Amino acid sequence: VLAVTLDDQRLVEAHEESARVAFRELETFAATRVRKQGSQRDRTTGNLVAAAFVHDSSRELDPQLHTHFTVFNATFDKEERCWKALQAGGMYDAIRYGTAVYRNELAKRVQQIGYRIQPAKHGFEIEGVTPEILNRFSKRAQQRDQVVQEMEQKLGRKLTNDEISHAVHQSRAKKLKGISSAEVRERQLSQLSANERQSLQTLRASARPSRLPRIALVENQVLNHAVAHVFERKSVVPEYELLSAALSHRLGAVDLNHLKAAVKHMPDMVKTERGFSTQKILATELAL
Repeated sequence: VLAVTLDDQRLVEAHEESARVAFRELETFAATRVRKQGSQRDRTTGNLVAAAFVHDSSRELDPQLHTHFTVFNATFDKEERCWKALQAGGMYDAIRYGTAVYRNELAKRVQQIGYRIQPAKHGFEIEGVTPEILNRFSKRAQQRDQVVQEMEQKLGRKLTNDEISHAVHQSRAKKLKGISSAEVRERQLSQLSANERQSLQTLRASARPSRLPRIALVENQVLNHAVAHVFERKSVVPEYELLSAALSHRLGAVDLNHLKAAVKHMPDMVKTERGFSTQKILATELAL
C-alpha cells in the first residue's frame, strides 16, 4: 500500500524481490504423482512453471501493491525424465510458511532502504504513516468486515473460513477497466491533504539506505521461541512450520539461510521421517 503512496520505487523493488524469494521457497514443495508398478505416492520435484503479474492497486483503486502468480499444471520429474502434472498439496500445506518468508524478506529490505517499521496485526507497518491514511486507503478491507459482520448478525453465529471467503468473493465489485495508471494515481493523491502529502514526502526523503547490524545469536533466539510455541500441542512438526514460527517472531531480523542452518545445529532437535521433534519429547513418549 505504501510503495505507491510514498511514490518510492525502491519499495516496489523490495516487494518484487521478497515475493520471488517466498515463491521460490514454495516451489521447493512442488511434487508429482508416482503411480507406476502399483505405487501410490508423491515425489518432490522442486520445480514448476509460473508467471508473475504485479499490480499496484485494489478493485477500489486504493494503493495496494501485490503480485499474482499463475502456476501451470506442470512439473519436470527428473527421475522419469518427463513433464508431468503438478501435485501442489505440499505447497498448500506450506502456504503460511511462504507468507512468513515474504514478510520477513520485505521487512528486512524496507529497513535497509532506511524506513523504520513497527509490528502490526498482520506483519508490520512503516513508522511515520498515520492510521488515518492507512484506513482511508483500506476501503475494501472495511467493506469486507462490514459484509461479514452483517451476515454473522443475520445468522446469529460466527462464519466459517469458507463462508467468509464466499461472502468476500460475492461482495467484491467488478474490476474497473479503461482507466490509466496516471488517472488512478491522481485519484489516490486527491484523497490526501496538503499536509499529508508533505508528511509522506518528508518520510520518503528521510529514508536513506543502511545495512542492518548483524545481531549475534538472533537465529537461536527466534528458534527457541519457535520450539516453545510449535511443540505445545504437537510432538513432531515439519521443518517449514518451525521456520515459519521463528520468522514471524522477529520480522526482518533473521536471514532465512542462516535460520535453516541453525535448525540443523540445534543440539536438542531430532529429525524424524515426519519432521522434527526434540529429545525431551521423545524421552517423555518412551517413558509413557
